[in-house]
Amino acid sequence: MCCATVGTDCVENTQSLGEMSDIAILTARGEVAAIKNRCLRNLFAYWDGQRGNRPMPSRRDIDPLDLEPSVLPYVLLTEVRHGGQRFYYRLAGTALSNIAGTQMSGRYIDELVSGRYLEYVESLYRELVTRRRPLYSESTYLSELGEPDRITERLMMPLSEDGETVSMVLSGQLFRTPVPLHEARPVFQDGQFREEKRFIL
Repeated sequence: MCCATVGTDCVENTQSLGEMSDIAILTARGEVAAIKNRCLRNLFAYWDGQRGNRPMPSRRDIDPLDLEPSVLPYVLLTEVRHGGQRFYYRLAGTALSNIAGTQMSGRYIDELVSGRYLEYVESLYRELVTRRRPLYSESTYLSELGEPDRITERLMMPLSEDGETVSMVLSGQLFRTPVPLHEARPVFQDGQFREEKRFIL
């Protein structure tokens, strides 16, 4: 079963779900995190280059024109608000809003999702804010029959205005699905999911 693609230049579409080759990046704890997608690896390299000798770059260091055009529709800029209690989508790529089935830009995460999935997504942001390091995760959305509906790969990277406190998060999020995207249910629609991987880089 082959995957429908999201962002042809960013998603290798010749392999089935779960069969893409692993690329190793050394994590802070000396473990190996597998970032499978070339565009996400390039996004990490861009973030790493922009921070220089600092723990993390600032928002001013990030220029969308420097990013690959094919990855821009899958990029998120999220503001950390209320001391890390809420997270606000300052900018969401058009492809992500289409996949979500709703406009994401200018809205809080907790206005879009609820329940266990909201707890999961916010846990990713809160861990990143606490650790002040990039976080990579993969999760599987399940159909009503409990079958894999799509897999998402997220790379979330901290930004800071003072070099200490995380004020924004730059993310890239891509999807693999065994069915055409217009047939897959929106990712914010209630349904089951499971986390597959989570790494601090």
